Amino acid sequence: MLTLIYIGANIMLLTKEKSMKHKCTKEEQTCEARINNALADRLKQFEQGELEGLCFDYVDNSETEQKSYHRWQLSWGGPSDEFRLFKDGTVKYWFLDWYDGASREVNNKELLNYMCTQAIENL
Repeated sequence: MLTLIYIGANIMLLTKEKSMKHKCTKEEQTCEARINNALADRLKQFEQGELEGLCFDYVDNSETEQKSYHRWQLSWGGPSDEFRLFKDGTVKYWFLDWYDGASREVNNKELLNYMCTQAIENL
């Protein structure tokens, strides 16, 4: 299981076998400043078969102006992160931390295939 723990200015990333501690500076406090490193870590974990999420579900935004999507939630709380799969095949990684958030489009065919398979299995 993979868990992100936020304690003060420290982010602790726990995996099955190892942990990484990252000390945040004032410049890194925003999600925009932290997202590239977080995404790189997640993609590396995915490629090594070490990435496990909390859930895979569908977020229905049909009553709002936002697009609905399939979500692979990796962690929750502050910070939390997830991959979102949209109907047009776009995959976005979201890094969220208490009233702040940032996203990046992800162009990784293996990740897209995995998320499409999960979406079909969860129908």
